[in-house]
Amino acid sequence: MSTQRRRVLWSAGIGPAPLEERVDAAAANGYDVVSISTLDHQRAVDEGVAPGEITRRARDRGIDTAIIDGMIEWHPHDPPKVPLGGSNLTVDEVFAMAADFDVKLVNAIAPFRTQLSTEGLAEHFAALCDRADDFGMQVHFEFTPKSPVADVGTAWKMVSLADRANGGMVVVPRSHTHGLMKVRKADTGLSFTGGGTEVPEGLQELGIDMEPGDALLFGGFLVHGSYPNTTTDRFRRSFICHFIGASAVKFEPERGEHMSHIAP
Repeated sequence: MSTQRRRVLWSAGIGPAPLEERVDAAAANGYDVVSISTLDHQRAVDEGVAPGEITRRARDRGIDTAIIDGMIEWHPHDPPKVPLGGSNLTVDEVFAMAADFDVKLVNAIAPFRTQLSTEGLAEHFAALCDRADDFGMQVHFEFTPKSPVADVGTAWKMVSLADRANGGMVVVPRSHTHGLMKVRKADTGLSFTGGGTEVPEGLQELGIDMEPGDALLFGGFLVHGSYPNTTTDRFRRSFICHFIGASAVKFEPERGEHMSHIAP
């Protein structure tokens, strides 16, 4: 199997040159891709040029605009001594800019000091990836020296902790307060059972990222489950125990509130 390798002219490497000039330089020097900055979007809007038109012109010349740089405000951090371009933009604003440029890959960085551990950063990075999926996009992470993620080992740990691909546990917080809920048929391409719970309006799924040796305890009323393992090189291993109190009694749920009520 061969992997296509492309040469990327990175916007941060050549200073604040206009995007059109960077496209010219890329075309003249054998590059395949130029990265776009949030400053490029602001400049295009100020000049009254549609970002998508800039992308079309670049691609007409054989230069792809495949990534926008950079996503900064994806986790809490200490106030920066020197603000960076884009450090005043929200996550959704950067994704919207990427969509304007028809870009599907966003570069995230962590340039400022933070009180979060690597595990804490992983939680926020996982949330960022989930939000990217809402936009039909993916997230690239760039580690930088003298930052909270300063080397490839730390970056690898953070990204691995944030991983949802191997079918980790998903729960719906506060769903246990709703008592028995209606059930429905489930897509067996995504679920190992033929039934699922109708999640009450206003509640959202939360992925629980766990490491080997971790334990997760919850009551039976909490909506929970997992999606398929989509990796090709890792097993999902888990050990499940059910505890039932001595005071438990048998009852008959109302029609439509138990998986056995769903026709196979």
